[in-house]
Parts: sequence; structure tokens; C-alpha cells
Amino acid sequence: MILACFHNFFLVLASGGFWLSWSCSCAAEEVDFAKQAYSAEALRKTLDPFYKQHIVADGLVVAGSEKVSLPALREVGYLAKKLLANRPDVMSALCEKRKMFVAVMAYCELQTDLPDCRRMSLWWAYRARGLGSRPVSCGEENVLNFKGDPWEGENIFIHEFAHGIQSVIGGVDDQFDARLRDLFDKSEKSGRFRGYAIEGGIAEFWAEGVQAWFNCNGTIRPKSGGGQSSFEVLGPKGEHVCHLQTREQVRTHMPAFAKLLDDSFRQNKWLYVPVAERLDEPHLKGFDPAQAPTFRWPPAVVEAFHRIEAERASKK
Repeated sequence: MILACFHNFFLVLASGGFWLSWSCSCAAEEVDFAKQAYSAEALRKTLDPFYKQHIVADGLVVAGSEKVSLPALREVGYLAKKLLANRPDVMSALCEKRKMFVAVMAYCELQTDLPDCRRMSLWWAYRARGLGSRPVSCGEENVLNFKGDPWEGENIFIHEFAHGIQSVIGGVDDQFDARLRDLFDKSEKSGRFRGYAIEGGIAEFWAEGVQAWFNCNGTIRPKSGGGQSSFEVLGPKGEHVCHLQTREQVRTHMPAFAKLLDDSFRQNKWLYVPVAERLDEPHLKGFDPAQAPTFRWPPAVVEAFHRIEAERASKK
């Protein structure tokens, strides 16, 4: 039974939840990446036809449909270059070993619009505005700080790209994984921290820490993201001290984590600043926040999410 249609897909009621049925029959040519030398050009040729435009930033392909604004693609490329300015080895590993690329969703697209997410339950369409596998993905509204952004106050690309970084950095730094594991285990056992950074396991601990290190972590996650705190520091009696949002707070409350982050990014001094405060940068030319659209969740997507949540709860 077809319930609704969004963009290029149909929402279908199926056993176990909601799934997507696509009307597009075209597919990218199958290519065995493992047998090919990496190049941005080779990667572009394998992308699904969904991706109509792209840029390349230090070898990293940043792609989107025709609905994504060019400033959004450029901003993601800018952020990737800034984050790994002192780690060309990590960027190389991401591109050459992981064959990584970034998919930017337009403000009017959903996570499940992306080719790699088409078979995912619609639960994910409301839960995520970015994921950290391959491709790393993020939403245009968050990258450019549109009104209505559910993740206002933090940068989802930096969070998801941090997952990508974690997937390769252990291959170029043989101490990284052990150091991160030790830090996470001690932080979890200490009882001095709570929130998604602890509840989500070591990968989220790292990604939330990277956000804070670059001054772009949030406080309380939106309802679509669970509604809990992101990375909360507690006092000796369990009292709230602060939300870990900035580099200085990481240095103050988690000096060992600060050392790992500083080492991992090789003393990178760059800090994230919201787009509205740096509109004079060349890559943002032509972007006017006053003319930007407003992000809104499609009501049927929200309804489907809550329906699936209720179904899951009833089975427990």
C-alpha cells in the first residue's frame, strides 16, 4: 500500500516498518574499487546518477543532486580541508583506501533519498541528517545554518567526517586506537560524563570530542536525535558542570582527551565559526542567509518515525 510520495520515492507499508520504493531504474556502473588506483575522476565515474554536481577538495569528492546549492558543496570542501590541513596522510588514506566521498543532502531531501540509503527504513529519514559511513553525509541546512535546522548549534558534517577519520587514522598512527579506547573506558567508568558521547560508545565519544575540539558541539540533541545531552560534564556528586562544546572546555575537563585530539590533528589551530560570521570568504560568494529557505520535516516522515518507534516499543 503506497502511503505517500516524497521527491523521487514512494513510502510503502511493509512488514516490520516503512520502506522506500524507487521509481528511478538507472544505476551506476559496477566497478571493483579494490582493483583500481584511486583518483577523483575514477570515483566520479562510479557515482550514482542521483549525483548531478560535485567539487573536489584536496582529492575528496563532495557531491550532491541538482537540488543542493553550490555554496553548500564548497563549504563542506572548505571544512574538510581545514580539519585535515595538517594531516594530508589521513586525507590520502580516506580517499585512496576508503574511496571516501561526501554526499550533501539538499534541505528538501531526506537521508533516505541518498542512493546508499534507499533501502533503509524511513525511521532513518527523521533520525538522521547525516551518517558517517561511506559516503559521509550531511544536510545543506546544517552546513549553511538555515532557519529550522534541527541540529542548530552544532556541525553535523564535522561529526560525521570524524567517524570517517577514525576509520583510517589507526592505520597511520599505531597508538591511536589504544589511546582512544583507554580514554573512553576511563571516562565511562568515572561517572563524570554522560550523554550521547558515552551512551553511543567509543565512536560517538570520538566524534563528539572532535566537534568540541573545533568549537562546534551542541548541548541537548533534538528529539529526532534522541533528546539527550551530547557530552555533559558532571561534578563529584553527579551535578551538572557544563556541556562540552569548546576546545578550552576539553582542555579544562578532559586534558588527556585534549592531548589525543591535539596529536591527532597535529596542533591544528583552526576553529569553526558559523557561516553567517564569515560571508566574505570566496567559497560563500553568492550565498545570502536572508534569502535561504527554511528547513521543515515532512509531516508524514515524522508520523512514520513515531509509528515505527511505537511498533518497536510494543515488541519489547
